[in-house]
Amino acid sequence: MAPNLVDSKILIGKSKAEVLDIIGKPKDSSNINFHYLIDFGYMAPYHLDVNFHENENKVIAVILID
Repeated sequence: MAPNLVDSKILIGKSKAEVLDIIGKPKDSSNINFHYLIDFGYMAPYHLDVNFHENENKVIAVILID
């Protein structure tokens, strides 16, 4: 699921409320970032970062870090 969110760019341009509706509450957040921890239980977790434009509060980047 996480790679599809990055590759499809489906979150780009979405508001914070829309992101919360689509993928739920993040593990950590700030004014410009939602951070999700994706843990499969049998390997090192992935980190999904959703970055927002500072003034418009719309997604500008989605990054998957392994």
